[in-house]
Amino acid sequence: MRGVPRGRCAGLAIPTATQVERPGAIGRALAPVLAVLILAGCSGAPDGFVARGLSGYHYLQGSRHKLHGDMTAAVDAWTRAAAAGHVKAQYQLAHVHGSDLLGPRDQEAALALARRAAAAGYAPAAHYVGMSLLYGWGGIDRDPATAERYLRQAVADDVPRARADLGTLLLRRARDREGRPGAVAAGAEGWVLLEAAADDGEPLARLRLGEALLDEDHGRHDPDRAAVLLAEALDDGEIAAALPLARLMLTPGLGRPVDRAGAEALLDRIERQAPAHVLVDLGLALLDADAEPPLPGGVIRARRVLERGAEAGRARAHTALGKLLAEGRSGEMPPDPAAAVAHLRAAAEAGHGEATRAMGLLLRDQGRAGDALDWFVKAAAQGHAQAAVEAARLLVARGDPASVARAIALLRAEAEHHVPAAIDLARLARDGVPGVMAADPARARQWLRHAVEHGSGLAAAQAATDLARLLARGQGGAADPGAARALLERAAAGGHAWAALDLARLYERGAGAAMPPDPARAWRWYGVAASRDLAQAHTALGRMTVARGQGVGAIHRAFEHFSRAAAMGHDQALYEAGRVAEKGAAGLHGDPRAALAWYRRAAAQGVPAAHGAIASLYERGLGVPRDPVRALAFYRLGAEAGNAWAAYKVGRALAEGRGTMADPRAARPWLARARAEGVDQAVEVLARLDAAAVEAGTGGPLRIEVRPLGVGEP
Repeated sequence: MRGVPRGRCAGLAIPTATQVERPGAIGRALAPVLAVLILAGCSGAPDGFVARGLSGYHYLQGSRHKLHGDMTAAVDAWTRAAAAGHVKAQYQLAHVHGSDLLGPRDQEAALALARRAAAAGYAPAAHYVGMSLLYGWGGIDRDPATAERYLRQAVADDVPRARADLGTLLLRRARDREGRPGAVAAGAEGWVLLEAAADDGEPLARLRLGEALLDEDHGRHDPDRAAVLLAEALDDGEIAAALPLARLMLTPGLGRPVDRAGAEALLDRIERQAPAHVLVDLGLALLDADAEPPLPGGVIRARRVLERGAEAGRARAHTALGKLLAEGRSGEMPPDPAAAVAHLRAAAEAGHGEATRAMGLLLRDQGRAGDALDWFVKAAAQGHAQAAVEAARLLVARGDPASVARAIALLRAEAEHHVPAAIDLARLARDGVPGVMAADPARARQWLRHAVEHGSGLAAAQAATDLARLLARGQGGAADPGAARALLERAAAGGHAWAALDLARLYERGAGAAMPPDPARAWRWYGVAASRDLAQAHTALGRMTVARGQGVGAIHRAFEHFSRAAAMGHDQALYEAGRVAEKGAAGLHGDPRAALAWYRRAAAQGVPAAHGAIASLYERGLGVPRDPVRALAFYRLGAEAGNAWAAYKVGRALAEGRGTMADPRAARPWLARARAEGVDQAVEVLARLDAAAVEAGTGGPLRIEVRPLGVGEP
């Protein structure tokens, strides 16, 4: 065999008699013939009969090596067959690369191989690609639109389990895009696929159908039937069904008693029998703080099963452990940054994009922005689009032209298919970067429309909210409050808290004759935003309660809202409470001493207008002795904190010599700043200075107020 030519047949392995399936006399007789055929094939077309036969031979050899436990030899043989276009070999290699059988998982390589086989018409490979993109295997970004195309190919060829996966995809789409075109049709088709597959006895379909019947968002809530389907799936060997079945046993109010012992038995069964990926699912479910009802075992069981998953090489387990150990759990598990880094690094080195991103987040939170950027860029290269967004944000924060240009390039590479990238790109276009790029709100509108049309869930709701703000303000085009309202109503109905708040504000102030103020609707949407833990909504409800109510009860309710908002971090609520206490409301007189206490709390939290409010009390002698010197000192604090009205008061005091010696020259910068920020009264005082009409201690009566309505609002 020394005469094998170079070129097309370079590196070609010629089987010997001992490599033929039945070595012996027949094998020794066939080996020379096979060799001649192989050599003849080398001079012909590479995709001819002989080449195909040789690729089939290598594929069978790889399968035999796998049966004998020699995966290295199996991969070598399959690689030769795959290079010659053997679709089953490509499919087998995809499974190898998508696992940790021979080293770190490489889901991108797995997808590339499976795509080649699918393109050649091999339906199981199409199913593999569809599942990878639907469930985000290996930490890659989920891509339901592309997954659907591959899953439909698999369903058309009757690939087992493909109907269950396609049905799951369509039900998720119907839920996430409720109220939008195509959502109803997607949901109807999803139910049909799952029902048909379940009727045919597919355990996975019964599992997915049972889960869908437990999800109230799908519109067919039926816990009794779900329990039957999940039990059948479990009996047929689908151990993953034990997890939703256990949660069902713990849910009260379903017409059956809570069965905690039965649920714990199912979770124990998962620990004993489930493969590693189901153990990881259990661990993640145990760590889900928002899940109702909570599963027994908590953090301790979660860490135990995740560590088993990590020992089995599951990158998701390493990622979950890394996040858990980085943050810890109050009263249950202290943080362990060193162990967190070890787990995240293990998953990142296995090619898990989410772990690589998590490493970046951990380093960013530690203040190591440069190191974090390196990890984000690495995760982006592994196909994690959100990591590209995180990298872009760090680059924009640097502020130099080269970094901003790099950030825009990262975002543009992802924006077509990743809604958060489109939103960030839109915000950059909306605001611009001082000294680097001018604002382009019209371009921002385009990206936000793309995000609204192609996104789902809260990401699409955020895009709709951002777009509504541009439309309401007339940025980047004509103002369109009607379209803004429609976008906000859809986003708010989808659960977006800020959309509910913006919608309430729009109803409260109105938008011209076409949209007069509607306090009732404003009140309703402020209540929705407050129910979603938005502190600013409680502040607004407190203010509206004062305006609408009468008597002590209204005041008490208003201050309850102000107190809740302040406790949730909205410091402006402290100032609003002070205004109500100072001026009185709901038929009750004001209490300047109580107001001073609220203002002082607001000032301690850095609310710029609060210093001016305290100054006004000292200036007028309300609740405290009149003290122009202290009043000027507080006005200066407010002005230095950025409050325009306080800057005006400092300038006027210096011009007129109130609380200090008159100093018109020093007054001018304060008054000019106040004028530039819209305080009209500053124009009058500057004009009097220019006319030399102001003398120390004169100038007419002082106009006393904390600030005009609208100045200094957050």
